[in-house]
Amino acid sequence: MACFAVAGALATGTALVADVMPLPVPVRRASLVGMAAIFVVRSALGFSGKTALVSPGSDSERFVRLDRRIYAPICIGLSIGTVVSMSRTSPQT
Repeated sequence: MACFAVAGALATGTALVADVMPLPVPVRRASLVGMAAIFVVRSALGFSGKTALVSPGSDSERFVRLDRRIYAPICIGLSIGTVVSMSRTSPQT
């Protein structure tokens, strides 16, 4: 169930970033700020080796190594992309 919840959240985030959801500009911006903040927190937890705080069982040596090298940098990239998408907010929504 957790995987489906994450997939749903990412699909919703994708729709927000692509600006395909008919939302008022302030709601879209607030949602994107929240999404970027979540990715920054996830990245910080990954770089510090503390992902198990939000995802129990994520403390194996292999996962922590991959988290620092791959997953946390991806989260930073997603956060940056989310912030960049805020500058593309269409004025007519």
